[in-house]
Amino acid sequence: MPDFDGVFCCTDRLACQVLKTLEALGVRVPQDVQIVCFDGARRFGHGGWFCATIVQPVAQIAEQSVDLLLREDRTALPSLICLPVRYAPGGAIGPHQHKTGDDLNYILSGTGTAFCDGVPEALSPGVCHICKKGSEHQIVNTGSEDLTMLTVVAER
Repeated sequence: MPDFDGVFCCTDRLACQVLKTLEALGVRVPQDVQIVCFDGARRFGHGGWFCATIVQPVAQIAEQSVDLLLREDRTALPSLICLPVRYAPGGAIGPHQHKTGDDLNYILSGTGTAFCDGVPEALSPGVCHICKKGSEHQIVNTGSEDLTMLTVVAER
């Protein structure tokens, strides 16, 4: 068992290679190690794919960046811009715990299933899935569209 519990990859293609390597070493994904990737490519020939692939809103990022650069009054720039992040169909946030706070996931669009301490909960727009501090949970996009959610970990 490795002494790490997650790997962040800049592309889904790299994540697929990491997955194959971990499986060849006998490491279970996502039970032992989670893989998160950031381009949402969605196409692989690997049937065991189990990854939280984040689909970045590239067009919105570009639009916001240009808007900020072209502003004449640069004294009133926002301190934070929040854009939606989506999980591709079949993507998952594997089993994990938040040891210092509650995990709140508000579903904006798409469908999926959350498991908190093994108990399933259907996810759809408007549902707020809450998993209490110390509980094990995971979220799987079971739908055919991206699963978009706002996630907050409330430390306590």
